[in-house]
Amino acid sequence: MEPEYQSRIEQLVQEALGLGENQRDEFLEQQCAGDANLRAEVESLLAFGKDAENFMEAPALQVAAEVLAGEDCGTERAEDDPASQSQLGHGVASVVYKAQAGLAGRQIGAYTLVSHIGTGGMGTVWLAERSDGRFQRKAAVKFLSLALAGPAGAERFKREGSIVGRLAHPHIAELIDAGVSPEGQPYLILEHVEGERIDEYCDRHRLDVEARVRLFLDVLAAVAHAHANLIVHRDLKPSNVLVRNDAQVKLLDFGIAKLLEEEGHAATATLLTQEAGAALTPAYAAPEQVTGGPITTATDVYALGVLLYKLLTGQHPSGPDIHSHANLVKAIVDTEPQRLSDVVAPSGPDTEAVKANAANRANTPDKLRRALRGDLDTIAAKALKKNAKERYASVAAMAEDLQHYLKHEPIGARPDAFTYRAAKFVRRNRTVVAAAAGLVILLAGFGVMQAMQLRRTTRERDRANRITEFMTNMFKVSNPSEALGNSITAREILDKASKEIDSGLARDPEVQAQMMYVIGDVYGNLGLYSRAEPLLARVVEVQRRVLGPEKLDTLRSESLLGWNLRKEGRYAEAEKLYRETLAMQRHVLGPEHPDTLLSMNGLAGVLVRQGRYAEAEKLNRETLEFDVESSDRNTGTR
Repeated sequence: MEPEYQSRIEQLVQEALGLGENQRDEFLEQQCAGDANLRAEVESLLAFGKDAENFMEAPALQVAAEVLAGEDCGTERAEDDPASQSQLGHGVASVVYKAQAGLAGRQIGAYTLVSHIGTGGMGTVWLAERSDGRFQRKAAVKFLSLALAGPAGAERFKREGSIVGRLAHPHIAELIDAGVSPEGQPYLILEHVEGERIDEYCDRHRLDVEARVRLFLDVLAAVAHAHANLIVHRDLKPSNVLVRNDAQVKLLDFGIAKLLEEEGHAATATLLTQEAGAALTPAYAAPEQVTGGPITTATDVYALGVLLYKLLTGQHPSGPDIHSHANLVKAIVDTEPQRLSDVVAPSGPDTEAVKANAANRANTPDKLRRALRGDLDTIAAKALKKNAKERYASVAAMAEDLQHYLKHEPIGARPDAFTYRAAKFVRRNRTVVAAAAGLVILLAGFGVMQAMQLRRTTRERDRANRITEFMTNMFKVSNPSEALGNSITAREILDKASKEIDSGLARDPEVQAQMMYVIGDVYGNLGLYSRAEPLLARVVEVQRRVLGPEKLDTLRSESLLGWNLRKEGRYAEAEKLYRETLAMQRHVLGPEHPDTLLSMNGLAGVLVRQGRYAEAEKLNRETLEFDVESSDRNTGTR
């Protein structure tokens, strides 16, 4: 089969893949122009593309190549079964078989081919072993795909060798050698990586979100190194990122990488692209790749966003229901993906699948959703922007944000809000913040105590000043200029004080009550019970309101008022007040408290004045008993 004929077949397949089923017949009728063999070749490859189980992971041509290489059908069938050859496409099947048959054991440079591994974006890969005796080593030998044979394909293949040879990074598969076989077939000898796809590795080891992000950072480091060497990978996907058993990431397959300096040779690059076909994996292609836009480092940023999305959620950003090429392209170009945290949320009939997906990430669905919400939502969304200019400016910028996420630092993709940065600072410095918060609380408490103490001191000072001022005014009556030479008695001083007490201490009812208590007590001691009673009644009313009925000062004022009422002969009122006071004293102070005993003695006196001697005697004996017990305890005797 002529190279031009092969290129024509591949071009038609790629164009037909973008059409609906009902449009393909008309398209092939026009393009094949009565060439039945050409149409049969194209339709056979389209049939394999439709039946491929891994449509989201591999283009139709790659699936077909793997089938032709013997992975999905035996070589005997491909060689001996005419019906099978007809189904696969007579020309393509025969060419591919001839290329693959008998390669095992073939010597390629210092290496011997052992077995076929698979098919990459640009060629077929074989496992090989070094056989020149210098040292033992396994390698991967990559041959140019026969579907891309011809001058243009060979040029692109040689370019891959120059690209990979420029890269030296621990996370990029090493280029060991390159050359051309005796049959004229170019090859590369690459480091053989024994590992598994990064998504399968993460699931098998049940890595949590942070562990997956750390592994993904190794991928970013490899791609950033390629970009620093002016290389865009253009086909970043799980099958091109392997993880070895020692958890080391290896990035593979720069077969469709584009040199940025080739932008100066756009015509040449376009010609190569046209002749060799569009080499990309649709599921991981950026919008500009499927629409024919310019390819830049932002193209790799998008593919990395898809890979991160897949690692963290287990799903593709386009959703689980994309089953056709046209729908996939539409989703890539037009549909905004769901947030990471929404994708893993438990809902609908797939609860068990959601739980299993979260378990693969060492989490429950709710915890996984919380882990993805916020910064990771924002990072993935920025990487997956449809407009390339709105994505991360570089892979390094994306990596920087992920590193900030792991350190609980603010990320660049978030608004520079004070609350956001403050929350990140607190989470990043929990111990320091907790200690600082404790210190602030301690200082605040100390400040409150100081303020309370200052307030108390100020209040006591003001109270003392008011008492001093009141007492000074009381005794001004003894001033000769005011007394006009007359003798001043204690009663006159008390009368003046009782009249002025309402105005002089009105701002401090507590002190006012204390002073009225003193004046009332003095009046009582002078036998002026009628003058004492209204003052003491005022004291009781104020103290009950200001201090409360259970306070000691209030109870003492009530007891003194009861004594004054008894002296006035108002026995019923005195008895009632004594009994109320005594009940509260027994409850608050206890039956043995001196104030309680004093009230009991006062009540007994009222009962005697009423002729109720038996009750009085009983109360006096009770008082005496409590008094003796109290004295015995105080002296240590019984």
